[in-house]
Amino acid sequence: MQATFAMLLLLMTMAPVSGDDFLAHGRRELRSAQYAEAAKDLGAAAEAFLTPQQTAEYIRTGHHDALADYETALVYLTVAEAKMGRVDDARATLRRINVAERIEPTYQALPLDVDAAEFESIAQKLLPEMPLPPNQALAEIHGGKRHRAAVA
Repeated sequence: MQATFAMLLLLMTMAPVSGDDFLAHGRRELRSAQYAEAAKDLGAAAEAFLTPQQTAEYIRTGHHDALADYETALVYLTVAEAKMGRVDDARATLRRINVAERIEPTYQALPLDVDAAEFESIAQKLLPEMPLPPNQALAEIHGGKRHRAAVA
């Protein structure tokens, strides 16, 4: 009985519980080519960063504190969906990024890493009418100035 309880506690501590946890977990899964698992966790991260309470706060104040985290989760989610060939899902995720950019442009400064290197080409291919400025971190990666960043 104690062993079962200890195992349950261990599993609970390993499972993602916050948006940040889901994002980190999804990025690790994306890096290890576990695309379905990555999409699930990155989708959960995006939802955690855009709760009804946060939406109400945005309506009340005009600012969304977790918008950059939300967009980051969506960028990696787009890559995972594209890797699985889920073109319609990836296109829908790109539209969510576009809506977020209209709220407050944050994409250009997102701290993306090499796991998102394909994002801009995916976006251009799937939704060419979506105007996104180049992401600074991805530009550095493509220019050879940055290497893979460690993900917690």
